[in-house]
This record gives sequence, structure tokens and C-alpha cells, in this order.
Amino acid sequence: MPGVGKASIVKLVNNELLKDANQFNIVVWITVSRKCSFIELQNKIAQAINAVISEDEDETIRAGMLSEILAQKGRYVLILDDVLDNFSLEEVGIPEPTASNGSKLVLTSQSLDVCRRMNCQVIKMELLPGADAWTLFLDKVGQNLMNFTVLVPFARSIAERCAGLPLAIITVASSMKGE
Repeated sequence: MPGVGKASIVKLVNNELLKDANQFNIVVWITVSRKCSFIELQNKIAQAINAVISEDEDETIRAGMLSEILAQKGRYVLILDDVLDNFSLEEVGIPEPTASNGSKLVLTSQSLDVCRRMNCQVIKMELLPGADAWTLFLDKVGQNLMNFTVLVPFARSIAERCAGLPLAIITVASSMKGE
């Protein structure tokens, strides 16, 4: 579901991995757009790792080049955010992360089917329970809201309409701050 916090969680993971440079040689974050072709994805990865892949080659040769470059760089974490369709890692040029190469692939998707087809370990993001949603709402709108008892029922109703989606709660509550 959009707005449940997938990207926020992997941003935290990305930032923590970047702090510990000894754990992985490369940490790469790629946002996969709706119409991202294999060539575009290859280019994004190559650019992120400061590598050059010949534009003149076809997808298969470019995939081999990218795979070799990633293998030479050593242990990597590749974070692919907002993957909408499943794809072959091999066809893009992403070496299969294994225990022996120590690399990791993390992807976010709104589709459980995409995750399953890509043979991922699935971690499903749940909506915030009511109490947590209300706490987040208060944190973003400001605790002084509680001083206006006449507004609290309206605020609770607005928070409930955000349906436990952190992004919606943050956006709506932040826009109401000081109003």
C-alpha cells in the first residue's frame, strides 16, 4: 500500500549501512520508476557506483559488464525502491546475492506478487494501530492541540480518516500545525 512507510524504513536502513563502511563495499539506493527499462536500471546502478557501461552495447552485453563490475567491487547492498514489476536479476546484470558473496538486495514494492516472483523474503508493512496513529498525529500537529478540548474530537476524526497510513498522517497533521 502506498504511504505505509516502506521507503522510510529502507531509508533508515540505507543511512545506517552508510555509517558502517566496513560492513559493505558499496551501498546503492535506486528508485525504480514506473517505466524503468533494463537499460535505464543498468545506467542508474552504474552511475551510482561510478562505473561506465558502453551505451553502444545491447542489454545482454551491458548486463554482463555490470555484473562483472559489481562482482569486482565486492560485497554490496542494492536497495531498489518502488519496484512495480518483477524482473530477472541476471538480465539486468545484478549478481545473485548469496551467503558466499555476502551481498544483499533489498526491494520495496506495493505488490506482494512481485516480491514472491523475485524470490524475496517478504516483510509486510502494516498500518499503524489507532493509538500509534494518534500519537504520530499529535507529534506532527503539536501537543498543544490538547489544550483546545473543543478541537480534539475533530482532530481524532481527521487522524482516523488517515486510516493508519503514516505518510497521510504526517502530511495532514503537519499541514494543520499552528492552524
